[in-house]
Formats: sequence, structure tokens, C-alpha cells
Amino acid sequence: METIGRERGGASTVSSADPDQYRVGINLRVRQAIVFSSPTFLTHDTAKTRTADYIGQEGESKGPVVLKIILVVLVLVVAGVMTFIRLAPSEPAAWHVDPLTVPLPEMNGFLLRPEGGNAVSPVVAEDPVALLTRLDAVALAWPRTMRLAGSPEEGRITYVTRTWLMGYPDYTTVATVPVQGGVAVVVYGRQRFGSGDWGVNRARIDAWLAALGLPAT
Repeated sequence: METIGRERGGASTVSSADPDQYRVGINLRVRQAIVFSSPTFLTHDTAKTRTADYIGQEGESKGPVVLKIILVVLVLVVAGVMTFIRLAPSEPAAWHVDPLTVPLPEMNGFLLRPEGGNAVSPVVAEDPVALLTRLDAVALAWPRTMRLAGSPEEGRITYVTRTWLMGYPDYTTVATVPVQGGVAVVVYGRQRFGSGDWGVNRARIDAWLAALGLPAT
């Protein structure tokens, strides 16, 4: 009669001649299978692999969440900056200045006056109030432009013009000064935020002068 024996790897072999011994062998193999498949007998490499897989899955699941948080923060920051720019008050005392006495702007504006400006003022043989009244109508018809201070009768007017997208404010002060042959048109355009206006203020001044039938700068 054959007996139960051991083979490679600790596995047992049994003869099928004796039913009792066969059942014993089957039970032994089942127990071995349960024991060797339990977490206690996992190899160190297998444990590390499962841990790495778990960490990788956690990282993949947290990645989109972190990205969403960053995007939300950026949107809030941009919205806050745009709100500040649009709602920041424009103090007339700070912007309704005499264009004949201000320093020459470098990159953030353009100054048109009889002397000491970026360009020389055109001279018009016209009543100063009538000239400023026409210029006031041109300025108020310009997109996103409103009067901040002054009037034609005062002899000086300051306007606020905002950019289309961000609402950046530009300030334009117009005035007249008596000169030989009539009155000179004085215009001072400048921006509030940033260090360079890319010629925007000069282009606006040229457009207003053209609307009055005057030569560009």
C-alpha cells in the first residue's frame, strides 16, 4: 500500500489507494494553501509593491483635487484684482491737474502743450469755451469715457476712459491757453496702472483732435 510522501516545496503526495489517507492529504493541501496565501506570508517585495500601488492610487485621486483648488484660487485672485481696478475711486484732486505745470510723462502717458511736452499744441482761432465745448462732446462720445471734473466754462476738463476688458482707467485732462494767433489746445493723457501705455493715450488724443478737424500729433 502506498503512503503519503513529501515532494519539492513542502507539498504532500498521497496515494489514491486508501480513501482515508487521500482525504488526509487533501485536507493538508487545503490548509497549506490557506496559510501560504495569508498576508502573514507575503514577501517583503510583495508588501512594498502593494504599498506603492496604494500610494500611487492615492496620489492619482488627490491630483485633480489639488489642481481644482489651484484654479479656484487663481480665479479668485484675478476677480479680486479686476474688482479693485474697477471700483478704485478716482479722486479729482489727484487727477484734475493743470497740464501746463505737470512734469513730462515718459512711458505712461502723452502730453500736448505749447512747449515742454511730447508734442506742440495746435493753435485755433476760436473762443476757448466754444472750443472746449466741442472737445467735451467728442470726449463724452468716446467709448467707456466719463467726465471726472471740470467744465468748458472752467477752462479745464478731466475724463476717465476705461479699457474694454480689464477696466484699466486712463485719465485725460484738456484745457486751452491763449497764445499768439488764438488759443492752444492742451491735452494730457496718462494711465493709472502699469509702467507703459503702448501709445494708447497718444492715439486717443490724435483721434479727438481729428474729430475737431485739427492735425494729429
